[in-house]
Amino acid sequence: MAIITPRLIGNAVERNAIKRRTRECYRKIQSQLPEDLISIWIARKNSGTKPIQEIAKEMMKLYHRAGLIPPQP
Repeated sequence: MAIITPRLIGNAVERNAIKRRTRECYRKIQSQLPEDLISIWIARKNSGTKPIQEIAKEMMKLYHRAGLIPPQP
């Protein structure tokens, strides 16, 4: 998995915090994903303020839309 955080999001501290949160979300859902999957995530401005559960839920929705996992209840 790769995470891209543009400089427009904020300073290095803010960008690193977003990367840490995104990695944590990915670890939570990683067991439900195909093993050979390569993901690239691009952070947006509001991603630093969302709760981790909401970010993980949005990640699962996107993986479902891509056809990589079955729908979640």
